[in-house]
Amino acid sequence: MRRDRATATLAYGVGRQMISLAEGMPNEEVFPFNRLEMGWTKGGALHMEGKELSTALQYLPSQGLPALLSELRAFQQDLHRPPPLQRDVIVTNGAQHGIYQTLDLLLDQGDRYCSRSIPTLGCMLLIPEDEHGLVPETLDAVLSDRLSRGLRMPRLIYLVPTANNPTGTTLPAHRRRQIYDLACKYDFLILEDDPYMFLNFDDEHLRLTFSKIALKDMDLAARTLADIIKEEQSRSLQKQPQRLATQH
Repeated sequence: MRRDRATATLAYGVGRQMISLAEGMPNEEVFPFNRLEMGWTKGGALHMEGKELSTALQYLPSQGLPALLSELRAFQQDLHRPPPLQRDVIVTNGAQHGIYQTLDLLLDQGDRYCSRSIPTLGCMLLIPEDEHGLVPETLDAVLSDRLSRGLRMPRLIYLVPTANNPTGTTLPAHRRRQIYDLACKYDFLILEDDPYMFLNFDDEHLRLTFSKIALKDMDLAARTLADIIKEEQSRSLQKQPQRLATQH
């Protein structure tokens, strides 16, 4: 699988001076479309043609359309101003796809993870919320009790920190720091799902992501983990069509 990804990446960059047979990539000159346009209800339109359209219609690297990845990297940098560590972006088919891939990568059979008091997915330890979201003191008590009894500890915690659905709660800054400190204490990861940040009007909450809280403690291990996650998620993306094919 690693060789297949390397071949696809090489084929994507050879240009027109070479005909590549890697990944069965078709001849772009025989594509049936020469222009696509999508109009907005409030005016204006997005259109694609020429090489841009041919690239979008072609088989793509597992990580996503290169031009889109460049835009998303710039967007993340401008909006979140993340710590200066090695990181990258992977395009998925929506948030649920990304969450599934992350859980599939990080959890083994029977593993537990923490979430808010409203059930979402899988083997969870449900932590109560109040009007400000998940309660760190309760999380600490639950994990301390499990540790003292020798029970399996959670591998991660899943959080929607801003405008949590359906409660609408937003974790204040001090609680985010408390949860991060507990992650360090009990050695679990934080899966931050933040689709509603643009619905929040408090700039402190909008800008304070868990990656910023973690900045002071990030090191080579964190950078290595980021590489592993990107590598394994790309591999999972390539295997999923095969899984679906065997299910029919």
